[in-house]
Amino acid sequence: MAQPSFQQPPTPNQPTGPQPQEPAAPEVYTMPTQYMTGQKPPSGGKSDMSGSASGGKKSGGGKSGGSKKILLIIIFIVVGLAILGGGGYYLMTYVLAPSQPAATTNQPVIANLNTAPANINSNDNANLNSNENENTNTNENSNDNANLNSNENENTNTSSDTNVSRPTSVNSTTDSDNDGLTDVEEQLYGTKINQPDTDEDGYLDGDEVRNGFNPTGAGKILKSDKVKLFENSEFGYSINYTIAWIAEALNVEDAREVLFTSDTGEFMEVIVQDNPSGQTVEAWYKSQFPEYTLEQLETFKVNDDTAVKSADGFTVYFANDNYIYAVTYKYGTKKEVNFLTTFEMMYKSFLHKIVDTVKGQKSNTNENENKSGN
Repeated sequence: MAQPSFQQPPTPNQPTGPQPQEPAAPEVYTMPTQYMTGQKPPSGGKSDMSGSASGGKKSGGGKSGGSKKILLIIIFIVVGLAILGGGGYYLMTYVLAPSQPAATTNQPVIANLNTAPANINSNDNANLNSNENENTNTNENSNDNANLNSNENENTNTSSDTNVSRPTSVNSTTDSDNDGLTDVEEQLYGTKINQPDTDEDGYLDGDEVRNGFNPTGAGKILKSDKVKLFENSEFGYSINYTIAWIAEALNVEDAREVLFTSDTGEFMEVIVQDNPSGQTVEAWYKSQFPEYTLEQLETFKVNDDTAVKSADGFTVYFANDNYIYAVTYKYGTKKEVNFLTTFEMMYKSFLHKIVDTVKGQKSNTNENENKSGN
């Protein structure tokens, strides 16, 4: 192992090897003058980068110029920020936000539009409901037969009047030979249109028909093949009618109304109404039509029974203790009729008798007998 060697230190006056150097003084750097004051250094000179490294001080003029520059920069920054802030506030307040107030101002308009239809609907319904009850007159159209169409309850109408709005005056259609039968009736009874007395017995064809005689031969009209007898056993009456017509009850279960219908649409009808108080035909007619006095009534005899003709001449009434009977001519709105003579033939042939009522009263003796032998 090598032993350390001890050498004698060198003497102070004789340095040997590298000598330690003293530490250098730290360098101090300062801002060049031209950057602080904006002044350029003298031509050919250099900026003082080291400042007063040797311990010199800066001049007072350079420090004052740098402070003003910094203050000016700060002012520019503050002003710039204020402008940006004001611009942003304006943008947020007046540019980006207008849609909200617009939506708010539209709401009342929408509300008003929605309420308008509601008011219109309520007014329409109110007007419609008030008009529904205006047309209530259903029984204005009536004639002298108004109270004959009935059931067990008195004065109850069950059928309509076909002579509604009829003309004030009605004439017969063409009667070529002036015998009292229209040309249409001549065909019903087989008489000659151009010969007023077909059987040459001295009587006009029309006179024979209306009084129940045969215009084409001897005897009663029922003995011809042109007329038949209709009998209503339920209400106790009989009547002649031309065989060319259809005879049928309006209600098959209740023969109170029977129609005799022609091919022209005109028809005769027999209607029966209860007479619980047993009124005479004159008293009954006066109770139904009080505007007429008894003196004004047109009354006549049919088979010794009193009959009353209506004011218009198209209905003839009969009565017994049980019923009121009406024989009526229905012609609608025609201004000319075809069967006035046939109507007279029918009501002059009408016969009735007292029969059992619906309540079961027993029959009495016949009030009228067929004195003509029919």
